[in-house]
Amino acid sequence: MRAAAFESFEMEVTRENFMETLPLVREALSECEFFAFDCEMTGIRDSGLYTDIMHDMDDFFLKMQDKASVFQIIQFGISIFSRERDKWVARTWNFYVFPHEALGAQDRQFSCQASTLYQLVRRGFDMDKWVLAGIGYLTATRRDSRRQKVLREVRVTMQQTAPEDAPSGPDEPARDPGNRTFVLELSARLDRFEQNPNHRYLNLPLARNSYQRWLLTDMLAKRGFVAKAGYIKEDSRRDGSCTLVRTSSQEAIAHVAALQQSRLRDLDADAGLLLVLEAMRDCGRPAVGHSVYLDLVFTLQALSAPLPRTWSRFRRHANSWFPGGLFDSKHIASCIPEVFCGELGLQQISRTLLGENSTRQASLARVGVSAGMLPHVEHADGFERYLLRPDSYQFEAGYNAFTAGSNFAKLLGLMQLRRESGGTLDGGELPAVNARRAGLKEVAALNGHMHTGRSHFPYAAIQGPDPHPRRGHMFFVTGLHAHTHHQVIRRTFLKAGLGDIMSVPLSPYSVMVALNDSSRARDVIPSLQHWSPRIYTYTDWMRNKPAEVVPPRGPDTGSQHPRRLGPPGKSATTSAPARLPQSMPDDQPDRLQDDLSDNPSDGAQRDSLSDSLQPEEVGTHQ
Repeated sequence: MRAAAFESFEMEVTRENFMETLPLVREALSECEFFAFDCEMTGIRDSGLYTDIMHDMDDFFLKMQDKASVFQIIQFGISIFSRERDKWVARTWNFYVFPHEALGAQDRQFSCQASTLYQLVRRGFDMDKWVLAGIGYLTATRRDSRRQKVLREVRVTMQQTAPEDAPSGPDEPARDPGNRTFVLELSARLDRFEQNPNHRYLNLPLARNSYQRWLLTDMLAKRGFVAKAGYIKEDSRRDGSCTLVRTSSQEAIAHVAALQQSRLRDLDADAGLLLVLEAMRDCGRPAVGHSVYLDLVFTLQALSAPLPRTWSRFRRHANSWFPGGLFDSKHIASCIPEVFCGELGLQQISRTLLGENSTRQASLARVGVSAGMLPHVEHADGFERYLLRPDSYQFEAGYNAFTAGSNFAKLLGLMQLRRESGGTLDGGELPAVNARRAGLKEVAALNGHMHTGRSHFPYAAIQGPDPHPRRGHMFFVTGLHAHTHHQVIRRTFLKAGLGDIMSVPLSPYSVMVALNDSSRARDVIPSLQHWSPRIYTYTDWMRNKPAEVVPPRGPDTGSQHPRRLGPPGKSATTSAPARLPQSMPDDQPDRLQDDLSDNPSDGAQRDSLSDSLQPEEVGTHQ
C-alpha cells in the first residue's frame, strides 16, 4: 500500500470518520498476508458458578453463544499485516461500536458487567465517545432484506414490476371504513390531477398505516402515475406525507435512479461495522485472534445472522465468513510448552516473545532462542499511536488486535525453529535457518483450532475433526445409596486429601466426579481403595460403559429395577447437578494415562467395570 495514503490519519474510528476510513481498510486488506481482530465487550462472565463437567462441543458452543446474546461489542479492533522484506508491518484501526436506533440499526437491549465497565473506564475508555459517536450496525440478513425492499420499491416506481403482496389488513378497502375513506379520497385527488395537466404538484392523502401505504402505491401503479410516464412520488421524512410531481419521463427516471443510489448509500451507512466484516471475508486472507473463540462468536452473532444452535452448523457458518482460515495465537503458544509453560495471557506471550520474561517460568532463553532470531514487527508510517505509553492501551481492541497479530508473526518463526529442531526446543544447538522469514505454512496444521480455556477439550476445531476431551481428572463412582448427596461424596474426597471436587449424577446410584486439582488424579484410586462404592477412571468408564446400572441390594436402597445410564453430558435422573463456588482449573492436562495398571494398589478394583455392576458385588456407602 502506498505510504502517502497514511500520512495524516486517525486510528480511532467513530461514526464521523467511518465511511472515509472504510476504503483504507479495504485497500489494506486486499494487499495483506494476514489480519488480526479483537473485540471488547460489556462483559463476558457467566451469571452462575457451576461448570458442567460432562459438557460436549455443543454445550460449550451454546455457552459462548449465550454470552454473545447477552453482552454487547463496544470496540472492534483490526490490525492488518503485510511483509516488507524481513519484517512485518501493521496498520491498525480501533472502531467504537454502539447500536444506534436513530441510524436505522438494531435497537438492542444488552447487559453490562460492572467490573468490566469499571476496568475499561479506569484505563481511559471514553464512554461519551462510545455512546454518542459509536458506529451502528445491521446484521447481514437484515441489511440484505432492506436492500431487496429498496430495489423492489424502485422497480414498482418505474413500473417494471407490480407492487408486492399487501401487508396484513382487510382483503378489500370497503371492509374497513378508514381504508375506504382513504381510497375514495386518493382516487378523487388523482382524478382532479389528471383533468388538470397544468398542475405540476399533487398532495396525496396521508397514509396512516402500512396497508394504506400499500394501497397508495398500488393505485399509483395501476393508474400509470409512474416514472416511465413522467411522474415522481416524493416522500417527506418529516411527517410521512407524499407529493406527486408531474415532469418528463427522462427527469423522472433520473430522479428515481438517484433516489435509489441515495437510499443504498444510507443503507451502507446503517450497516456500519458489517462492512468491515464483509471486507475481512472478501479479502480471503487468514484471520488471527488471541483466544479467538469468544471474539468469533460475538462478531458473527452481532453482524452476520442469527447463529445456529448446533456446533456442526456453526462450524460451516464460521468457515463461510472466514474462507482464508482462522488461527488462534493462544492455542499456537500452548503447542510450545517448553517455552511458555502454561503462561498464555496475551501480554504474557508478548513479553516472552520479546525476551522480557527471562526471570519468569516462560522464557525464550531457556531453549536457546533470542528475540532477535524471530520476525520483526513494526507499525506502518502514520500508525504510531501505540508506540507512546503502550501500557495505557491494553484494554483497547485495536491494541489487542495488533498484539495478537504481532505474537502470531513471531510464533511463525518459533514454530519454524521448533520444526527444524526435530519437533521440540530443548536448549540444544539451533538449526541455521532464517526464522525471520517464516511463513504461514509453519502453522497450517493448526488452522481452525481455537483455544477453549475452561474446557476439557484441548481446542475447538472449525476445520477438521473435533479432538477427544481431556478427562484424566474425572472418575466414575458407582454403588452409592440412591441419590447420595454431593456433600457426602465431597467430604470423602477431602478427607482422603484429594482436594475439592465437582460432580454430576449419571443415575440414582452413580456419579461422575471431577477433581479441581488435576495433579492429584493418580492418587484417587489408591487413596479410596477401601471405600465401599466402586471408583473407576473416566477412560475405563468410556471403554466398558454398560447399558444398565443396577442399584445395591438392601431394604434401604429403593427400587430393585435397573436404571438406564445416559450418555456423557446427560443425566439419567431429574436431579440437578450440585453447584459449587469453585471453578474448573483454566487448563485440564490429561495427567492420567489411559492405563493405570502400574499402580500396585488398584489391581483389586480393576477386574472389570461391567462385572463390578452386578448386584452381589456392589457395595454400600459407609
